[in-house]
Amino acid sequence: MLNKEVDQHEKSHAATLSQLQDTRDRLSEYEQDKHRALLQLEDALKKLRDTTREAESLALELRETQQQLEESEKKRDEIKIKAQETVRQ
Repeated sequence: MLNKEVDQHEKSHAATLSQLQDTRDRLSEYEQDKHRALLQLEDALKKLRDTTREAESLALELRETQQQLEESEKKRDEIKIKAQETVRQ
């Protein structure tokens, strides 16, 4: 009877140890997955920052180009008016 109890206790202990090892293995896998996910997130954030900087630069370039276009149109209109005045004289 005592041997049977000891055997059952050993089996229970072995099962518990096996479950613990499985839990440790899964934890290790989850930690590795977490590390990979963090690296991917860092990479995505870097790309987002780079893309944002590029978009801001392009937006500034667009504003400057629009401003230059407006100035060119004003000068063209001024030249056109001067030409019309010269023709009238």
